[in-house]
Amino acid sequence: MPPTNHPRALWAIAAVAVSSLPLRMNGATPDVSWLTSMCERMLDGERGWVDIFETTPPVPTLLYMPGVVLSRVAGVGAEAAVFATAYAAALLVLFGTLRLLPDRIAGSIPSRWAVVFPAAAFLFILSNDSFAQREYFAAAFTLPMFAAFIHYAEAGAWPSWRGRLAAAILAGLAFAIKPPVFALPFVSLALLELTRSRSPAFLFPSMLSVAAVVGVAVTLASLAAFPAYLDGVTTLMRDVYVPIQLGPFHAVLRERGFVATALCMIVGLVAMVRQQPPRAGVIAMAVSAGYVAAYLSQRKFFAYHIYPAALFAIIALTVLLWNRFAELVRSRRHVETMAIYTVCAVVLVVFVISAFDDDRPEVLVQFVRGHDYARPRLLDFTTQRRIESNQIDLAATDRWSGYRHSHSSRSNLVVVASSSRR
Repeated sequence: MPPTNHPRALWAIAAVAVSSLPLRMNGATPDVSWLTSMCERMLDGERGWVDIFETTPPVPTLLYMPGVVLSRVAGVGAEAAVFATAYAAALLVLFGTLRLLPDRIAGSIPSRWAVVFPAAAFLFILSNDSFAQREYFAAAFTLPMFAAFIHYAEAGAWPSWRGRLAAAILAGLAFAIKPPVFALPFVSLALLELTRSRSPAFLFPSMLSVAAVVGVAVTLASLAAFPAYLDGVTTLMRDVYVPIQLGPFHAVLRERGFVATALCMIVGLVAMVRQQPPRAGVIAMAVSAGYVAAYLSQRKFFAYHIYPAALFAIIALTVLLWNRFAELVRSRRHVETMAIYTVCAVVLVVFVISAFDDDRPEVLVQFVRGHDYARPRLLDFTTQRRIESNQIDLAATDRWSGYRHSHSSRSNLVVVASSSRR
């Protein structure tokens, strides 16, 4: 549906985006800030993953390069420019999602309010500590493919090939941000449609196959451009990253974002009982389940890791409760049931807001400010140190000196002096 037919939806999205600007006053999170610094250093001539050692793969790192280039062209701060590109990407994705969605879901639910508006609120307002993280971009880039599947489920036909191609490219980029685990939400989409249609023929008209090719091609091209990533990083991943992985029970005990997402999904499942659930709600639940599986498989339980799953859980809950409320209103009965759903929805919204609030450890924030660090940087240590707030020892095979990499000493340990929770 052309967006010109939905001016109120576009104005609402713009209003949500503008209202979220004060939330950016705290600046970028340490991960975003560090990767921004890395892109700046690469533009200054340092070699990625050779002069700069980083466990993040090339594709998600280069997500911040457009913002850094923009900052140099426009003469503004790098982090402000990165935020600007993140806003632009999210707005463009929401614009495309609005075009790909059918006008209505389940015959009566306006998709622009049940899908696009909660997505906009989550991307701009409930993303405070996750804003511009890698997972933030992955969640946003998944929305157009999600919308294409809703269009097919509701209208019985796929949207325009241009829209599907754009959705496939973005889906491929989402996969390339964290391969292979970020393939799981698209696998969930495929399994859901395979269960419904009993045929894999949809893989080509949906352009999921194109998304897979794009994701693999972008990943391989980035590794070919930066082969050093596969050299030194594998040692660090084997010796440090893998051993400090946490068990699944930590997802419940330590991460409120996961609990909030799980509760949203549970209430959504309850809302499906004794009704024909809207297909859009079921599709959103499938995508959310795929991202939950990705979250658990990483075994690194931070709020921004569960963020994509939470986004689609909120969309699923909105669609499913909207449909349930509409039925109860039409029947003019079950006031108690409506009251229970309303209380659950309010509690969940409050819980989600709390879970995704910006709660960077104050001790480390003060440490960074006390050392006058404009953004996270690496310090070299000759003996093993531990940042107690993180409860993690980080190690590398090379020595760092300030912003410069040095090959003069080996087997020294490196820690990030920042407010990062990693």
